[in-house]
Amino acid sequence: MDFMKKKIIIAGGGAAGMSAAILLARKEFDVTILEKNTVLGKKITITGNGRCNLSNRNLSSNFYNESSRNRMDEYIAKYTSKDIVSFYKTLGVLISDEDGYLYPISGQATTIQNALINEITKLGINVIYKSQLKKVTPCEDSLFVKTNDSEYKADYCIIATGGLAGALNTMSTGDGYYIGKMLGANIIDQYPALVSLKSKDIVLPAKSGVRVKAKISLRIRKENSFMDIANESGEIQLTNGSISGIPTMQLSGKCARLIGEGKEVYLHVDFLPEYNDEEFAELENLILNISSGKKIIDILDGIGNHNLAVMILDKLGIDKDERISDKDSLKNILRVYKDYNFKIDATGDYKSAQVTSGGIDLESLTSSLSLKNHDNIYFAGEVLDVDGKCGGYNLQWAFTSACICANSIIEKVSR
Repeated sequence: MDFMKKKIIIAGGGAAGMSAAILLARKEFDVTILEKNTVLGKKITITGNGRCNLSNRNLSSNFYNESSRNRMDEYIAKYTSKDIVSFYKTLGVLISDEDGYLYPISGQATTIQNALINEITKLGINVIYKSQLKKVTPCEDSLFVKTNDSEYKADYCIIATGGLAGALNTMSTGDGYYIGKMLGANIIDQYPALVSLKSKDIVLPAKSGVRVKAKISLRIRKENSFMDIANESGEIQLTNGSISGIPTMQLSGKCARLIGEGKEVYLHVDFLPEYNDEEFAELENLILNISSGKKIIDILDGIGNHNLAVMILDKLGIDKDERISDKDSLKNILRVYKDYNFKIDATGDYKSAQVTSGGIDLESLTSSLSLKNHDNIYFAGEVLDVDGKCGGYNLQWAFTSACICANSIIEKVSR
């Protein structure tokens, strides 16, 4: 089969778009990338704090949003973290394994960006910059792809235009959503994910912050009680009006969606997660026995961060320099450390979000990620309703979805 006669348009030159382009060009397809920016892979450079966490050895559908899970096990089984490591080896990039988290051995995200760009140049893939996708029109056995300044005829199109998350200079504006809608796809409402949470309940001393290990639970108010939705553990950071850290980021997509649905959302925090109920009761008794006559703040400084203690006392309306006279009151203060609720008012915005929750509904697509009603139009990457937790899961999805689309096209043309 003469693949060179088949023209492929890939809208979006991010991780998914570039990976698909390379896989197809290696099979000698005529590939063109339409890129809105003036450089390819701009968003790659800000991933993993500039280190680019590519994937994770511990791959499971449980690390992705619930609405995608009925397909993710199948996709993950097809293209694993071993496949992404092998792919980057073909680009001359070695991968380091840090307790299951996979990074380029250089520790630099630009290594990944440059390797992809160099391979695209080597393969002679045509790249058109400052090109924004506007419309894809199916016509018999071909497609017409319209941009802001041109129109192209193609046999297949992969839409990998990303979501809404990222700094403004990444040009992530969700173009693929309205294109998908015009083509008949169902679009799941979008929200920022992997982002901080906002709460007016966090009032700390001026210019201060708190880093503390905690167990946190996302919960909604249901009549006169709470219902837990999800939980995480690890280090969180509190600053005035904001909660950040990996555990909160993991819950942020669900949080944004619940707030968008009009729910009253809270974050329950256990500031002493290393103590189970029995151990905490023993701790209480120890502190109560040595507390008489001491300042409350002096007692609390012995069990946790000073600024956290001040915040808790301020919330309870208690003077930090007050001396202990009532052990029951002290007991109530101590129990707040195991049972603290912040009302969440909002999440951070798309500028600070790492990924987008929502997008093209997988149910509108075949298992090969082509539209059910137009099987020569594909979607890949963040534009889809697939978002993963921190830890390399989103870049793994970019690669996995690129492989699914590219190999489906290769199989169709080979028949």
